[in-house]
Amino acid sequence: VEPGHNRLAKLLNQSDRIVAICKMVDEDDPGVAPPPSVPADRVSFSDLVVDADGVVRRALLFASPNQGKCLTPFSFSFQMARRYLEKEGIQPKNRPLGKHLQLGKAVFPPLEANSGSYQGIDARGYQLLLNYRSANTVAQQVTLSQVLNNQIKPEWVRDRIVLIGTTAPSVRDIFNTPYSAGKQQQRKMPGVVIHAQVVSQILSSALDNRTLLWYLPQWGEMLWVWGWSLVGGFIVWRLRHPLRMSLAGVAALSSLVGIGYGLLIVGGWIPLVPPIL
Repeated sequence: VEPGHNRLAKLLNQSDRIVAICKMVDEDDPGVAPPPSVPADRVSFSDLVVDADGVVRRALLFASPNQGKCLTPFSFSFQMARRYLEKEGIQPKNRPLGKHLQLGKAVFPPLEANSGSYQGIDARGYQLLLNYRSANTVAQQVTLSQVLNNQIKPEWVRDRIVLIGTTAPSVRDIFNTPYSAGKQQQRKMPGVVIHAQVVSQILSSALDNRTLLWYLPQWGEMLWVWGWSLVGGFIVWRLRHPLRMSLAGVAALSSLVGIGYGLLIVGGWIPLVPPIL
């Protein structure tokens, strides 16, 4: 849109530090093409993965779009993190076992259809469990007015990743997160902030060895549930007195919840309701 379109197009074309976005086509959306002046190697998709209950719990790093005008295989958050890490001398690698993505110190195993408590999800592409950094402020934020009025300091942006987007609820680029249920106001999180959460997760894992969310394989979950079933059976078999059986049951359930919570603190996502039952 003029005035200014030609200047913006020239800047987008010439600056190798700018990554533009597009939106992939899906059943309900024809998608959005990237700016035509941006080279393909600096284009990324902005799509987020929303669970059936409307909550964003997963991060999509790669995809294989085969139609529409957004055909880049890389997500916006991955493109930004990858380009930053390349400046630090870190290149993406494939681990031979399962061809898992490795960046620096971190190995990112992809989600599968039945990973963790998921059952039969659409796991196409390369998806991760999203380990949110914060419910409110994942990074420093400034307004467009501050930028236009020269009210920002150079060190706020020098050698940093800068995401430019909108946080206004009226734009409708807002999503429910696991934090939404506990917030009274502004329950949803803007898409650009969610991308910042993913960028933070990738960088912190690759550079600082921050814990990634993990889960048991299916056989491990079966042993976990089966083991607690044996505990319940043993209590009923050995403690026939109702009071003793009730006290032992409460103790076992408390231990189960405590173990589950402790594992969650260190990044472990294990089934809780099935072993309780």
